[in-house]
Amino acid sequence: MVKTITSRDGKHRIDIDRSEAGLYRYVTFDDRYRTDDDFHNPPYWAIEGFSGLYETAEAAEADARAEFAWLRD
Repeated sequence: MVKTITSRDGKHRIDIDRSEAGLYRYVTFDDRYRTDDDFHNPPYWAIEGFSGLYETAEAAEADARAEFAWLRD
C-alpha cells in the first residue's frame, strides 16, 4: 500500500495501491460494524469499490479527490 486517507469523521477510507505491473489504483472503504456475537461488534472496513488504473499514485489520488467530496473537506 502506498497511502491511506481516512475521512475526518472516520467513516470512509481510501487506500492507494501499486500493482505488480507498476500501475496504481485506489480502493474505497466504509466503516461498518459486525453483528456476530463471536466478534463483540468490532469495527471493520468494508470495500465499497475500486478505481481504474493510473500511471502514478498522484494521479490516482487526484482522481479520488475529484470523485469524493469528503476528500476535499
